[in-house]
Amino acid sequence: MEVAQRLADAEDVADQVQRRLRPANTTDTYAKAWKVGTRFCAAQGFPEPEATRGALVAFVVWLLDRGRVDGKGYAASSASTILAGAVVELRRRGAQVGRDDQAQARATLEAAAVELLKAGERRGGRRARVRRRRPARERHRRHGPRQRVDGWEDNATAGLT
Repeated sequence: MEVAQRLADAEDVADQVQRRLRPANTTDTYAKAWKVGTRFCAAQGFPEPEATRGALVAFVVWLLDRGRVDGKGYAASSASTILAGAVVELRRRGAQVGRDDQAQARATLEAAAVELLKAGERRGGRRARVRRRRPARERHRRHGPRQRVDGWEDNATAGLT
């Protein structure tokens, strides 16, 4: 009995360490994915911790078709993130999510994303603008003149950049 208790305590410690090491934004993403999953279950009349292959595939189709609160579909990348988060939360809540079931849902998602691209439909936001860093010769105008360090001509030569 004592060994079983120590093993159970070790499992609890491992769970606590995992919770502490998981970044807050990951936890938030999982919580939001679970919220979307509960909306799906309510809309379809499914019990909440539903993790069958059919339910996961239907979830993916629903996400792409009308999953957002405004009734529009999610972008494929967002749907992928939501699916992953929902599966993590399902497992955390004790549901048995088979790898094959999850793989089927992901394959459906990827095939649907290809079909959306073929149809010319573009979802999601614009690409993030890449901010180009100005060359050193232009930066000093904004931040003052370069300093001479150890007799070198500029900071790059001195190894300070």
